[in-house]
Amino acid sequence: MQKALRYFELDAMLSLSERVPRQYPTDLSMLQNINRHPYETETSFKSSYIEAFHKVKTQSMKSHIDQLKETPKGLQQRRILRELKEFMHNPHDSITVYPSQTSYLKWKVLMFVPNESAYSRGVFALSVEFPKKYPYTQPEIRFLTQIYHCNVSGSSGRICHAILGESYTPSTSMREILSYIYGLLMCPDIDTPLDSALVEEYGYQSGKDKSDTAYFQVASEYFKKARESVRLHSSRAFDDLHKELSGQIS
Repeated sequence: MQKALRYFELDAMLSLSERVPRQYPTDLSMLQNINRHPYETETSFKSSYIEAFHKVKTQSMKSHIDQLKETPKGLQQRRILRELKEFMHNPHDSITVYPSQTSYLKWKVLMFVPNESAYSRGVFALSVEFPKKYPYTQPEIRFLTQIYHCNVSGSSGRICHAILGESYTPSTSMREILSYIYGLLMCPDIDTPLDSALVEEYGYQSGKDKSDTAYFQVASEYFKKARESVRLHSSRAFDDLHKELSGQIS
C-alpha cells in the first residue's frame, strides 16, 4: 500500500510537463510486443526539469563576479548579485554556490552533510532558479541528487518547506533559505511532508517510546534506506564535484 501511495505522489506521475518525453506506440505491432517492455517503476518516472538542469554549465562565484564589467542596473539582478556576494564573502561551512555561465537566474548548489545525520558524508547537488518576479516571488529550488527524504519528491526533487511558501518574504535571503533546506538534511520536518509513506515511517519512529523494540526495528530500517540512498547517489567526492561545477573540468 505504501508503494502505491508513493506512485501517486510522484510529480512526474501527476504532471505530464514533469516527465521526460518518451516514444509511445504508433502501430498495432508495437502494442502486440508490449510484453517485451518492462513495467514502470518508481525510478522510471524521470523529471524533464531535472534532466535539463543537469546540463546547465556553472562556474565559481569569483569567476562570475570578476566577469561583470559594471554593476547591474536592474533591481532583480542587483539583488541576486548581492545574495551571491554574501556567500562568497561569508562562506557557509557546508553550502557552496555555483552560478550559471549563461544566465544570472540559475545557480547550482552543493551541500555536504557532516556525521550527525542519516545522510552523513553525502554530497547533494541542488538547482536554484529565480523567477521573473524575484524577490517578490520565491526562487524554485530542487534536489538534483536523488535522496530518500519525506520532504523531497523522489521524482522531481521538489522541496516542501515553509521557507519556500508561506514563510517567504521579499527580504528573505538566499543564505537563510538554503540554510533551512540544509537543516532538513539534519532533521526532516514531518509537518510539511511530500511523501506520506516516508513521513509515516519517520513519524512512527519519532513518536515511539525508544525502549520499545518495534521503535528500533522501524528506525533502523528508515535510516538504513537513507544511508543506502547516500551510498548509491551522493557519495561522489566533494572536491570532484566542486571542480566540475566551478568549470575547472568539462
